[in-house]
Amino acid sequence: MRQKSNNSIKISIFSIAFVLGLNITGVAPILGMLDVAFKEEGANAVQTLQTIPYFLLMVASILVGWLVTKISKRKIVSIGLLLIAFVGTSPLLIDSFSFVMISRVLVGFGFGIISPLNAAIISDFFDGKDRAALMGLHVTGMGIGSIFINIVGGILGNFGYQKYFLVHLIALAAFIIVIYQLPDTGAQTQSATQKLKLNKMVFELSLISFFHTLFITAFMTNIATHILQNLNGSSALTGIVTAVQGGFALLVGFNFSRISSALKRNTLPFAIFAAGLGYLSVIILPHNILGIIFGSACLGISLSCFMAQASYIISVSVPQISIALANGVFAVIGGIGGLLSPIIINNLTNYIFKNISTNGVFIICAIGMFVLSICSYILVIIKSKNAKEQILN
Repeated sequence: MRQKSNNSIKISIFSIAFVLGLNITGVAPILGMLDVAFKEEGANAVQTLQTIPYFLLMVASILVGWLVTKISKRKIVSIGLLLIAFVGTSPLLIDSFSFVMISRVLVGFGFGIISPLNAAIISDFFDGKDRAALMGLHVTGMGIGSIFINIVGGILGNFGYQKYFLVHLIALAAFIIVIYQLPDTGAQTQSATQKLKLNKMVFELSLISFFHTLFITAFMTNIATHILQNLNGSSALTGIVTAVQGGFALLVGFNFSRISSALKRNTLPFAIFAAGLGYLSVIILPHNILGIIFGSACLGISLSCFMAQASYIISVSVPQISIALANGVFAVIGGIGGLLSPIIINNLTNYIFKNISTNGVFIICAIGMFVLSICSYILVIIKSKNAKEQILN
């Protein structure tokens, strides 16, 4: 009976993560079509549709930490999923740039609600290796969801850009799963041992996430140009490289429990070091497709391993009642790193190399990742030493 209950919870966790694939993909598959449909708005305004959900996502990610003390997690997630389903699909009804923009802003609130809560739900029902495995499942679900949405959304987009927004109906399917499969644990109440507060570890991990996302985003925004300039490659070749990254991210997600058990406290430094190794491969072999594919694989490993391990560390570092808030803060600060990445990295590259080139960008990111991996290793050593001293005392 317990096994059946656990399986139901796992299905719910996976379905929520799958919907988060919508947030990763955004409107990327139809940006070209939107550019044509709303050419009078300008390319910059159209591209904003991809990132605009993040503003309300930040608000919701912080707000949800307080909401869990008033409403049960199942009800909050259900509200978020319904918001994504109906608001996300609404551009199907009205062919208007302003309407699409408003819907994209509002759908960000839904993503902001469900994103930090999935890690909190995992922590409610699972401990130890099971919790680590479920954090991996969360990352895997997002990756599979993103792949599914890219494929299905691309097919729907062939019938017109408005049809693409039908992919948001997967949130309605997830809503039904959550209602019937996820137990309702009620609102969390504060007590002497369960207070809504964050500790130093949350902010240290969030700062590391800021820089990790800052550097790793540069690969995603520059690899297509790098392939075009160094290999005379097409978008199809870029698609293969991106698919390799996604494939290795999924592989790590599926096996994260084994990886974290083997590496233990070194899991986080390893995740960051893998990204540095990936960048180094692309720098040393810029004209070799195997070097670029190896680099892409390393960055996929880094992204998946980092997110799963950081979420796990947060879940065991704060009181149960604070996990949603802690994950919200972590997501917001890391996300800011992603938003600022093109501005910071490009300006830094131009300042150091006197021009902006993909090779210069990758050199800066490689150095940044290696330095960050050393800093994270020092952090885990200090934390481990402090933990041992507390036990002895």
